[in-house]
Amino acid sequence: MRTLATVATIDPVTGVETVVEYENPAPLKATLLARRRASRELSRRIPGAHGHRAAKAKLTGLDRRRVHLRREAAHQLTTQLAPRALMRIQIGRRLLFLE
Repeated sequence: MRTLATVATIDPVTGVETVVEYENPAPLKATLLARRRASRELSRRIPGAHGHRAAKAKLTGLDRRRVHLRREAAHQLTTQLAPRALMRIQIGRRLLFLE
C-alpha cells in the first residue's frame, strides 16, 4: 500500500479537478521492513522451540503495532478532512449542502 488515501475534489466554478495523495506515516514503513525481517527469522526456527515462540511473539507484536499505526493514521486523516468536507443533508424532500 503506497498511499494512505487519495482525495479528489472538483471546483464547482472552474470545474478543475485536484487530486491529493496522503502518504503512509514513516513509522509504518519501518514496521513493515521489521516485520519482513522477523518473518524470515521465524521461518528459520524449529516449531515448538523456545526461539520459535520468542520469534512468533516478536512478529505478533509488530503486526499489532502495524494495525495501530494504520488505524491512528486513518483517524488523523479523517479528523483533518472532516471540517473541509462538503456535507449533504437530506431532510424530507429538501437537500441541504453545508460547508
